[in-house]
Amino acid sequence: MKDHPRAIFWLIAATAVWGLSFPLVKALHLLHPEDTWVLSCWLLVIRCFFGALILAVFIPSALRNITRKEWQQSLGLVAFGGPGLLLQGQGLATTDASVSAFLTQFYCVLLPIWACVTLRTRPSRRVVICTSLVLIGMGLLAGIDLRTLHIGTGELLTLLAATCFTGQILVLEVPKFSVNRSLTITILSLVGTSLLAAFFALRATPRPVDYLAGWMTVPDLVIMGTITLGCTLFSYLMMNRWQKFVTATEAGLIYCLEPVCASTFALFMPVWLSRLCGVDYANETLTMNLLVGSLLVTLANVLLHWPKRTP
Repeated sequence: MKDHPRAIFWLIAATAVWGLSFPLVKALHLLHPEDTWVLSCWLLVIRCFFGALILAVFIPSALRNITRKEWQQSLGLVAFGGPGLLLQGQGLATTDASVSAFLTQFYCVLLPIWACVTLRTRPSRRVVICTSLVLIGMGLLAGIDLRTLHIGTGELLTLLAATCFTGQILVLEVPKFSVNRSLTITILSLVGTSLLAAFFALRATPRPVDYLAGWMTVPDLVIMGTITLGCTLFSYLMMNRWQKFVTATEAGLIYCLEPVCASTFALFMPVWLSRLCGVDYANETLTMNLLVGSLLVTLANVLLHWPKRTP
């Protein structure tokens, strides 16, 4: 298939650009530390609304003759994906970008466990091994103290976000929704997520105009523009356009690169962002916990998606 190499290239590019969102969102929290919840809500409103608006303007055909199944699937994506993105954004306020990226991959283990529960089958040896690797790796990344069984708030919120993303992925895999148009679903779910976030944002912000007026600085516009056009619009479009040309296994392996890219960016981007924003955001360092924990999580994800041998 001639489109296969290009599909792999663009999916890797989309995954890498998505990884940028972790240090960028972290920089915004440092730039506006006064209320992290309000920031998380408004950030989601802006990136989803303008992402949907751009898609609707340039591809208006995606909004013609919307079917009942497309509405149903979009609502399901909003119900799981919206809270997931809010929790992930809130968790980044107190969690390193690299740790957040790897903890988000927890859904890669939850999915096969869910399959075992719903199908009432025993988990395979591969699932057991990978689950164990992820649990150990996430314990290292989250800094869990075994003596007190304590876990940081940001890490806990990120794990809850990963649980929500599990539901979002399951909604995408419902057989009756296979005929739905991906672009239509993307636009509708972005709009729905924006409205959901706006509900919480307006309740938490007595005077939203005054609050958003403080976001009209050059650093805010640069970061928000990058998140909206790159991490949201570009990544979604590339995934919707090219994922059909690769197998599910290949796509899973490619998406495992997201936390690796995020961690790589976090090693040098914070200094650039601190100069842009005028905040104290130091580059992350490759600690033993980060190195071992991330390797275990990545290894588990690769093993889960690696093709099984056929007799």
